[in-house]
Amino acid sequence: MSEKITWAEAFENSLESWRDSLFSDITYDRNKHVFSVSSSPRTYREIIESAEMDEFEEYGDTLPEWDDEAERLFKADYLPKIKKMIKKWESHIMKCAEKFDKHYQFDENETATEYFTEYFKVFWA
Repeated sequence: MSEKITWAEAFENSLESWRDSLFSDITYDRNKHVFSVSSSPRTYREIIESAEMDEFEEYGDTLPEWDDEAERLFKADYLPKIKKMIKKWESHIMKCAEKFDKHYQFDENETATEYFTEYFKVFWA
């Protein structure tokens, strides 16, 4: 039987997992000057719902029981960290879009900045 971990440890592990999956939803290859956008991007609401519903199933019996302290830690620490990470990712993509627009054409109808501004409006809605 594996050793139990704390909820704080589980949240940190899950945060790393979120970072990897989220940052792969939109990436920018600086060498090729190409954006890659997931064909099934998630919204902020879907991410939070997933975190609330099934984020910790992978840990199975290794986690302690959910209690008031775990609930407090989840709401006061873990969810805000997810939001902060998403804001950082959004900022990175928008900076890439702005730099891209100075040298390249994204689409005949819109700039990369316009496209990703609309993308994040839908994402946060």
